[in-house]
Amino acid sequence: MYLYGDDAYARTTALREKIIVPYLAKHQEGSVTRFYLGDEGAFLKLREFTGTGSLFAKVKLVILYEISELDVKFDKECTAFLKTLLEDKSTTVVIVADKKLPKVYDFLLKEPVKSYEFEPLTGAKFVNFLKKEVSSQKLTVSDSAISQVASLHDG
Repeated sequence: MYLYGDDAYARTTALREKIIVPYLAKHQEGSVTRFYLGDEGAFLKLREFTGTGSLFAKVKLVILYEISELDVKFDKECTAFLKTLLEDKSTTVVIVADKKLPKVYDFLLKEPVKSYEFEPLTGAKFVNFLKKEVSSQKLTVSDSAISQVASLHDG
């Protein structure tokens, strides 16, 4: 899966509620591991992690952040590696990015990868989102207060 776009709140919420929670409910013996590829040596650690079996976890959910932080010289190696992971039935990969990744990663926008873009909400969509969030928290906030918050956000 590939989650990208400027709306970090929606991206993170979708990751947690639509991917991680259902995954762990279905695969109680599974593991969830995050890799920040901008960290030194993280790509090598990812390769090692996905290449080895686990004594405890039969399946793995791997969440990748900061692919865009990889040195450009690793783009081809990274894309080739990600393509091999698409074939791995014991590893589910979720790529999370603030922006759409460079063209070399466009294969993530095609089947079998499921991709979701999270654009910032503006205008009435943002106001409706705020109302739903307020309601989900069981708070009472006036429509005018919500509109003021939305206007501060440029929504």
